[in-house]
Amino acid sequence: MTTRKHKRLPIIGCAFSPDFRSAIENVEAYIDELRYYKPRGFSKLVKEGEAFIRGAELGIGADYYSEWKDDCDSLLTEWAQRVARNQYLIFGPFPDGGAIGFYVNTDGALEDCDLKVDDLSGIPRGFSGMVCEVNDHGNVTAMIFSRGRKCRELFSVV
Repeated sequence: MTTRKHKRLPIIGCAFSPDFRSAIENVEAYIDELRYYKPRGFSKLVKEGEAFIRGAELGIGADYYSEWKDDCDSLLTEWAQRVARNQYLIFGPFPDGGAIGFYVNTDGALEDCDLKVDDLSGIPRGFSGMVCEVNDHGNVTAMIFSRGRKCRELFSVV
């Protein structure tokens, strides 16, 4: 009997808040995210993060931490976009600040969409492309259509 590995999909929402944490605690939080999702190449960044924690008392500074953190954000973003097949998933600091984790780049989707509607009945017959529905409350749903049929929903943000 063979067992199939289950892929972990990105969890959208607040992963951790960097406020009131030291750089070491933030590195530990990043390491936890890397170990949980295990994107290809994560072990190298985990080892570098652990080395930073050990070397923090020796004077490894903010430049190293900043570059390492950016590498983690990039790796987790690339992984999420590939696994979820959604180029609008991002890992890193939220645009409005305060938290670090996975979020959806709604502004990018609104700029890239082929058609913006306030009601799905506004989609032309036989349409193919990306549609963003923005309702009167400002909720955004991005969907891919092919020949007038909805293939899949990329995201829905309230």
